[in-house]
Amino acid sequence: MKKFLCLRIVLLSCLACCLMLIPVAVNAVTISYQGYAVGVDEMGSAGNPLQNAGFSVGDLFYINIDFDETATPNLTGPNYATYNLAIDSFSIAKVGFTANMPGGGYQNFITVHDYNTSGSNDYIDFKTNNFTATPVVSGLTPYYLGVHLSGPFDVFTSTDLPVIEPDPNDFDNTFAILQFYDDSTSSYPFVSIEPLVRSQENPVPEPTTMLLFGAGLVGLAGFGRKKFKK
Repeated sequence: MKKFLCLRIVLLSCLACCLMLIPVAVNAVTISYQGYAVGVDEMGSAGNPLQNAGFSVGDLFYINIDFDETATPNLTGPNYATYNLAIDSFSIAKVGFTANMPGGGYQNFITVHDYNTSGSNDYIDFKTNNFTATPVVSGLTPYYLGVHLSGPFDVFTSTDLPVIEPDPNDFDNTFAILQFYDDSTSSYPFVSIEPLVRSQENPVPEPTTMLLFGAGLVGLAGFGRKKFKK
């Protein structure tokens, strides 16, 4: 019995080592930030729709972005590159509200500026004009989601997309914008969120972690069944 148990442990250990070697979405970069609302600007909208929908200064927001770091730039210049449709998912959410870009959404882009000269700040922008609001904000149409990280001038060494999550601590200025359109007043009320920090929450386990956990459960189940039959 002890030999059988030892053999099972060895086999599971070997499986775990093999699973750790499996490449997991090497071309996908995930950004998980959080920040507090520092402004709720109605921009002249009648009836204060944002405040009526529960938005207020001090609200804690979570920002999540997934993008393909292997995307090819659609527009380039001496110091910048723009990547259209490089964002796979984009959401800005707080308790009771989520602004979410549909999977494979259109009208999204990332711009990377690398000036390499003192006095001109490097920066990266994530933007989409395609998102849905849940719940719907009465009287307003979803218009724009944006995240901006800028400065200092030497934060980037090229205009390529980052291959790891940009650390907000490396930048001088960080903020997110959640913006709507009010057709009745032709105004653009918005919520500004800053500064941004890396999110302290990680509710989604990594695929490799899940595989290891699953392998362990299978092993335990098999051992329990064997013991029960005896």
